[in-house]
Amino acid sequence: MSDATHTPPAPAGPLAGIRVLDLGRVIAGPYAAQMLADYGAQVIKVERPGTGDEARAMSTGALLNAAGEKIPGETSMVLLANRNKRSLTLALDQPRGQAILKQLAAQSDVLIENFIPGTMARFGLDYPSLSRINPALVYCSVSGWGQTGPRAGLPGFDSVVQAACGLMSVTGQREDSPGAGPVRVGASVVDVATGMNAAFAIMVALRHRDATGQGQHLDVALFDTGVALQADNVQKYLLNGDLIGRHGSENYGGAPARIFDTADGSVFIMAGISTQFRALCTILECPELVADPRFADVASRFRHRDALTALLQPRIARISSAHLLAALEAASVPCSQVRNYQAVFDDPHTEERALRVAAPHPQSDRLQLIASPIKCSATPARYQRPPSLGEHTEEILSQTLGLDAAEIEELRASGVI
Repeated sequence: MSDATHTPPAPAGPLAGIRVLDLGRVIAGPYAAQMLADYGAQVIKVERPGTGDEARAMSTGALLNAAGEKIPGETSMVLLANRNKRSLTLALDQPRGQAILKQLAAQSDVLIENFIPGTMARFGLDYPSLSRINPALVYCSVSGWGQTGPRAGLPGFDSVVQAACGLMSVTGQREDSPGAGPVRVGASVVDVATGMNAAFAIMVALRHRDATGQGQHLDVALFDTGVALQADNVQKYLLNGDLIGRHGSENYGGAPARIFDTADGSVFIMAGISTQFRALCTILECPELVADPRFADVASRFRHRDALTALLQPRIARISSAHLLAALEAASVPCSQVRNYQAVFDDPHTEERALRVAAPHPQSDRLQLIASPIKCSATPARYQRPPSLGEHTEEILSQTLGLDAAEIEELRASGVI
């Protein structure tokens, strides 16, 4: 084994002493485990021998070595959700692999899995089975559709759930606009939000465990999260049956609240509140719009938003983005340039917020990770690179379960690890 296999210990965090078995795959489950790992939990990532987490082969983005070549298995999808973990390869479809997982579960606080419901039961590794071994175990099942319901047995992915939960129906250009039609949100927001919900549920369950000694089964679904993410849209439907249509870049809570073309780019301006609208009209030198009865209040401006846009756009098109943004910010009118990722990470504000961190890697000096969005004054997140496939298998089996070298070699020869 190389020196890189033995990860140096990180400073203890507030979750030090919590052991997590991460059987998650792709994004949602692993992201939940990473959130716990960031703050000190000892996370063992359990992966399939030979291939590992499907995320190791799914993404086109990859970490490059010094020669500019892609490092196998080090994809962007793995790197975004697996830092601060150790990797153990284990064949869960073999009895000896199942026995090893049960031994680890007996010594763990949390287990996270995101297989299709029923899979873990076939392996004898479902919550009823493992809770008999460890009644204090917090067992979190992450799935596309949940553990119950007509779709429970179906695979679920972020894009499919965006379509099913209504999110695509409210995303895209208006029906009367060019390119109208449902559109996927451009990032895997449902996956990530589900991981966040799972991490929150685990912390609630650990608090309950500490008070009662009892673990529990947590059922966290992408579909449920996708519905809940659309809070105001869904709440309006539940109140009066209104179906929110697509509005492109427009915010349906007021007007103007949309993208406008400037002389050299695009900016998003949100001036729905009357004080903001008056400030915008002052900047654009059109005070007559404030007195126009069509734009007298929030509801009126939203009702006549097309007419308002037609009056504002020619004025905005004559001004540079930088000049307009400076004036709007000085007047406390919410606004932003429409930026790509390069512009985001070139922004001094992004640097000040420390939203990317470098992590040492034995094969590359190029590894940068998305930082935790949580800022804790006394317990900052820690950052160690995501593990390579099976990097800590021998370490975990020997140090945690007490297996000797001959036993480990036998497991390897039989394909269990």
